Amino acid sequence: MIFKRSLAARPTARRPLGRAAFVVSVAAALFSTLAVQPASATDGATSVWGPTGAQDSSTFKVSTSSVLCPEGMSVQSAGYMTGGFQGSATESYQFILASFPIVQDGRVGWQVSAAYSTVTANIVCVPEAKPGEQTIVVGPTAKWTGSNRPMSVAYCPADSTVATGGYRLDNLTTNGSRITAHVLANGPTQSASGWYTETYGSDATTAALCTKN
Repeated sequence: MIFKRSLAARPTARRPLGRAAFVVSVAAALFSTLAVQPASATDGATSVWGPTGAQDSSTFKVSTSSVLCPEGMSVQSAGYMTGGFQGSATESYQFILASFPIVQDGRVGWQVSAAYSTVTANIVCVPEAKPGEQTIVVGPTAKWTGSNRPMSVAYCPADSTVATGGYRLDNLTTNGSRITAHVLANGPTQSASGWYTETYGSDATTAALCTKN
């Protein structure tokens, strides 16, 4: 079976996990509202947590979490925390569908989507050296044809360098309830001019967060 559904089109109604669910109690519940915490490694840096995404009513119980840097700050790094998951004690169905940079109302941030799990996105933000120093470039979608290893690359403009990047997967292969697609690579290009993602069993779209030189 092929999973093919737009992340943006998913409803956000909360549904309980099935009987096979194993719920892990984690600190994600503490971050149900936006939280900004000082970070000591870089002067002026802050760690920002987004809200924990409610699982939707789709087959894969998708959770999506978005977080933005305060105005006048740029993303230094990004991550996420998962919560309850579905599966068995030896095999989790949990799968990260997307982890990529976003921009909204002139502020940069990050979005993460997970199947069979709740997810909470978080970022480290630092003061911008210059106004609007970060831009996001989305590469072309690389299509899964049944046996290939799709590779999507997003290249930064000539006057900038990639800071970080991420991916969004769609058209995933499945075996019953289990997602069988894999992310084989997710990282910067050799010249630091962009970001690439290589997958197996899914379409892949890459986004690069680029910083002006």
